[in-house]
Amino acid sequence: MDPKVAQDHAKTVRSRLNIIRGGIKKEKSLLAEKITAFLVLPLSTIDTINKQIIKSSRSS
Repeated sequence: MDPKVAQDHAKTVRSRLNIIRGGIKKEKSLLAEKITAFLVLPLSTIDTINKQIIKSSRSS
């Protein structure tokens, strides 16, 4: 893995963990399945989703 890619991946994982921590503090009923899915969803899938969102927002 390219060091830059690894670094970006680490940043993404860290930011996700921070989001989750914040969510848990705000809402104690946050489901563990949602957290797990959020963490294990591959970055490539997230990139694809982001690209779709960008495409649809540009076309509208």
